[in-house]
Amino acid sequence: MKTKDIRKRAMDKGINTNSDDKVVLVRAIQAAEGNAQCFLTGRITCVQTECCWMEDCVPQQVAQTQQVAQTQKVAQPQQVAQTQQASTMGARTGKWRR
Repeated sequence: MKTKDIRKRAMDKGINTNSDDKVVLVRAIQAAEGNAQCFLTGRITCVQTECCWMEDCVPQQVAQTQQVAQTQKVAQPQQVAQTQQASTMGARTGKWRR
């Protein structure tokens, strides 16, 4: 999220926006919303999946999560096809059963 958008959100919450530091503004917004002030604190994982700051805070984790989700979507149909094929083939010979 751009600093301009963060400032607007902070002003909507009645927060002083004199700080130029994005981290300070975001943490102030988190506090005003009653959330943990955890933006860019060095967490490796984040359990708050609905957090609007996640992409800026944990971008590598988001990218990995999206990549894993896409991989699982592709892998599942292949696994089903392999399972179906294995159930109609002989276990030892690999030949089709009748």
